[in-house]
Amino acid sequence: MSNYKFQYEDKEFELKEDNCDYINNEEVENFNISTVLDLLNKGEEVGFTVEYYDSCCEECKFNRKDDTKFFEFLEYHFYIFTKENNYVLSTISPEYQEVTLTSLVRDKKIDNSHIVSILVCKNCGTWAIEVEQCDM
Repeated sequence: MSNYKFQYEDKEFELKEDNCDYINNEEVENFNISTVLDLLNKGEEVGFTVEYYDSCCEECKFNRKDDTKFFEFLEYHFYIFTKENNYVLSTISPEYQEVTLTSLVRDKKIDNSHIVSILVCKNCGTWAIEVEQCDM
């Protein structure tokens, strides 16, 4: 089982298959939790930032009883490209350094793009993956 570790401030987070709450991916075939973990490990400039959401972590419910209106999560985004709904390449893949988006489209290697958002609870480390189709 693969995992991905990163440090944010003074806390270490470990993303694994068993602490992933969900993957919202209805369109892209051959793209799953294992693929995401592999991409994160190969990515050279992966960096999480704090983002605020209006709902708390479903796993730990941190600050739910307080009057908190916004909840802190760590978030990271990258793009993936598909051909006929099959995963082909991501912007954090080492192979992406050798090509351009224009050349991939021109050579008909891809026909669609999606943004992948990784959200990590800053309190318990539970994480989720959101995949949304983008206009090319």
